[in-house]
Amino acid sequence: MQMLTKFESKSNRVKGIAFHPKLPLLASSLHNGSIQLWNYQTGTIYDRLEEHDGPVRGICFHPSQPLLVSGGDDYKIKVWNHKTRKCLFTLNGHLDYVRTVFFHHEHPWILSASDDQTIRIWNWQSRTCIAILTGHNHYIMCAQFHPKEDLIVSASMDQTVRVWDISGLRKKNTSAQPMSIEEQIARANSGQADLFGNTDVVVKYVLEGHDRGVNWASFHPTLPLIVSAGDDRQIKLWRMSDTKAWEVDTCRGHFNNVSCALFHPRHELIISDAEDKTIRVWDMGKRTAVQTFRRESDRFWVLTAHPTLNLFAAGHDNGLIVFKLERERPAFALHQNNLFYVRDKQVRSLDYATGADVPLLSVKRLGNQYVQPRTLSYNPAERSVIVTSTSGEQGVFDVAPLPRDPAAAGGDLADSSSVGKRGQGSSVIFVARNRFAVLDKAAQTIEIRDLNNAVTKTITPPQPTNEIFFGGTASLILSTATGVILYDIQQQKVLAELQSPTVKYVVWSLDGGMVALLSKHTITLANKTLTSSNLIHETIRIKSAAWDESGVLLYSTLNHIKYALPQGDNGIIKTLEQPVYLTRVKGKTVSCLDRSARPQNIAIDPTEYRFKLALVQGKFDEVLSIIKNSNLVGQAIIAFLQKKGYPEIALHFVQDKSTRFDLAIECGNLDVALETAEAINAAEVWERLGAAALRQGNHRIVERAYQRTKNFEKLSFLYLITGNVDKLAKMAVIAEKRGDHLSRFHNSLYLGNAEARSAVLQDVGLPALAYAAAKTSGLADRAAATAMTLLSRQAGIVDFAPLKPLFLASYLSARSFLPAAPSVGPMEVLLRRNNEESEGKVSKALPAAPRTVQQLTSVELQEGYKAVSTNKLADAEHIFRSLLHQLVLTPAKTEAEASEIQDLIVLCREYILGVSIELGRRQLVSSDPGNVSRNLELAALFTHAQLQPPHQSLALRSAMTEARKVNNYAMAASFARRLLELSPAPAIAQKAQQIISLAERSPKDAVDVAGYDPLERTFVVCAGSHVLIPAGGVGSVQDPLTGARYLPEFKGTLCRISQISEVGKLGGGLRSFAG
Repeated sequence: MQMLTKFESKSNRVKGIAFHPKLPLLASSLHNGSIQLWNYQTGTIYDRLEEHDGPVRGICFHPSQPLLVSGGDDYKIKVWNHKTRKCLFTLNGHLDYVRTVFFHHEHPWILSASDDQTIRIWNWQSRTCIAILTGHNHYIMCAQFHPKEDLIVSASMDQTVRVWDISGLRKKNTSAQPMSIEEQIARANSGQADLFGNTDVVVKYVLEGHDRGVNWASFHPTLPLIVSAGDDRQIKLWRMSDTKAWEVDTCRGHFNNVSCALFHPRHELIISDAEDKTIRVWDMGKRTAVQTFRRESDRFWVLTAHPTLNLFAAGHDNGLIVFKLERERPAFALHQNNLFYVRDKQVRSLDYATGADVPLLSVKRLGNQYVQPRTLSYNPAERSVIVTSTSGEQGVFDVAPLPRDPAAAGGDLADSSSVGKRGQGSSVIFVARNRFAVLDKAAQTIEIRDLNNAVTKTITPPQPTNEIFFGGTASLILSTATGVILYDIQQQKVLAELQSPTVKYVVWSLDGGMVALLSKHTITLANKTLTSSNLIHETIRIKSAAWDESGVLLYSTLNHIKYALPQGDNGIIKTLEQPVYLTRVKGKTVSCLDRSARPQNIAIDPTEYRFKLALVQGKFDEVLSIIKNSNLVGQAIIAFLQKKGYPEIALHFVQDKSTRFDLAIECGNLDVALETAEAINAAEVWERLGAAALRQGNHRIVERAYQRTKNFEKLSFLYLITGNVDKLAKMAVIAEKRGDHLSRFHNSLYLGNAEARSAVLQDVGLPALAYAAAKTSGLADRAAATAMTLLSRQAGIVDFAPLKPLFLASYLSARSFLPAAPSVGPMEVLLRRNNEESEGKVSKALPAAPRTVQQLTSVELQEGYKAVSTNKLADAEHIFRSLLHQLVLTPAKTEAEASEIQDLIVLCREYILGVSIELGRRQLVSSDPGNVSRNLELAALFTHAQLQPPHQSLALRSAMTEARKVNNYAMAASFARRLLELSPAPAIAQKAQQIISLAERSPKDAVDVAGYDPLERTFVVCAGSHVLIPAGGVGSVQDPLTGARYLPEFKGTLCRISQISEVGKLGGGLRSFAG
């Protein structure tokens, strides 16, 4: 007997543990207050439940509902739904630690034991306590229901075990008969009796015998027996009758407190664990220890058995362990139609042809009585078998003949120890008609023996070997830690090696051409020489395998029968409720043995793997036959066909529109793809269809796809490359209606429509590009209009009529016309202003300009100065405005010239503003001589125009004179002081000095000028109304060309200074330099 560990976890101390009766779930309650749910098959944690405060000691799954109950040191019992992973409700009532909780197998009851010296029975449906069991006078460590009868057993630190009869409670809570009023009142008041002990539950037996507190007690599943474990380090066995209970015997051997003890569900064994860090197995009949399993540093606290499987779980200081006490894989060997297997320590023969199943040989005396034989090897030539088992650390085997006539074995079976030969060896296998090989794992030797068990040859394996298997005639397969070795025992040499995980079983195909090497989680498929292989990986354990007649391997895991093709592809055939061990595959029937070594036949559908095999082998006639005669469906088939590159075949199996579309695209069937795309009508589907159709050059389907996805850009390009000009023109119209300027531009490019292209650039606010496009394409009208738009965006110019003569002059100045022959028109020559820089670089050529900045400053500007100096103000206004217009169209050669042009524009603005103010004053004097205040205001504002000093002097003299006339001495003195700062002629300076002296004697103004404040820091004059804008021009609007300021009411009007730009219009600034 050995402990076969199936799962182990690391966690905080485990105080409670429970198996789910059907699912591979294990619940463990921890000392840190957490509950962990584990999948012990895959070794992964399912969830954690964290609502208890303090250690959780009791845990139990409901036998049929998705419920889990837990009890802990917070005095609470919680009921959980383990599927939703939520706490449904909490039962409160205990006054101290809750030690154990259990569900009843039939009724909606929960049984809890607590340190408050009471046992409580709860109805989890009504969420009420229906009974309180009192009687123990110390902590109650455990209380459990009997699996079948109306009994409860409890264990307490008061050194007693009590058996309680709950039949009265069952009758009371399950009665469906009508009750009288007296009965109803009595039932309603029955809860009062719980204060002193419930009358519906009575103590049947009190078992005394332990010398210290009792930690655990449990019933035998079928016999009237109880086992208890206590702090006296003893395990006691008790028997019950209808009237009494008594102690049968005591099992001694533990060296510390015994935490838990229970009966083996199937064998006459008791299993216990204790704080002495051991799990012990006891013979229930002999009351002696059979086996001890020890851990180095973990004290055990709890032990439980699976309700249906041969599994146990134990909780210790650092986690838990799930284990078995015996191997459940039956020993068997197949020869032709006969299966030889071992059940109940008998070698049996099952004839698959007739169904006859007869025992042939007894092996009861082979190995340990509690351990089933491990392997069986059959020799058809001598009709003999080798059966191996374990005996302690060393293996043991019997080689014995089988009776020729199975019917003759029907009486007393011959025992292998009497009719055969016995020997020791870790692994034993027949290798020839009268030879078998024995591996001595400890000595690392392989002995070849005859049927008399005499050694004929001894071989030392080339590498440390764990097991040996049949490897063909006179050959062995040696399983090592890193793989397998094909070894010739006659020549004693290695024929081949193959790397693989540790191999546990080897299964040969029916023709001996292929071999399956089974490991814990992998299968290696190889040929008979181990020269080519494929690896199949499974997440859960692989149990067995058998070859189909067609060369497909069928194998079983814990919960599936699967298949594996020789090329390595695999899939699921059937789901299993319990693990089985495959023995033979014949047609649509899989023969197997269950864990009780009972033969079974399982019907399967081999169509899927036969279809895949035919496809891989290129047998397309068989593929077609299977398609026609079977109903193969499913994603697995479709995925396989796609993976192997047969999407056109996969189309036959698919009804799902999305999958059908994917396959149609993959195999290039555009008609089917179009049909399914119409049905699905999703944008991503149409995009994929368009891409696939484009690869195949089917422009009709491409056009359809682009239309459905409204992919106008690609649709326009499609019409371009197919030469469909009419539809391309329609696309341009559609783009314009949609307001998609980029699409409009692309379509104008595709159509070669330069005018449309320039119009698009104009509409999106790119006049420079629009002008370049029009100019390059020879569209003079469009180029001129675009140029005007560009000026409008830069300088806010809206009235181009005054600039027309300048436009014409610019055009003519850049051209020269040479006369030709009488019958030929003149030849046009384009003139450049940068001949040297553009020599050989036409793209950098700039047209000649009618005038330069130097010409303007030396001629026009001087004429304007002269007109101001000679008091010809109307002429001066016209000259400076003309100069301003010319500056707009004058190109600068350098950035310095561009800056000079901006300065000249400002100068023109100041002269035009000042001259217009003075002209307006003179007109006021002639039209309204009595408006002296306004006259003085305009004269004063004229002095603040930024003019040249001589002209500034004229303005100050005029203002000083006008103020002196009306006795505004203070105002006149302010002008005189400013005049003196300009260093005028002596006569003028003397006159100014006289006015200052006069103002000092009488510093008053006779006329109030409200619109002028000489103390204003910054003088900003509205160019439209000629009034002072207060606060330095705050709130004013500006002319984008000249920078002239206006009151807000002038916004949107034509500028009075330039007479070509709009006041308040946004502009980027005039660009005179093209560098």
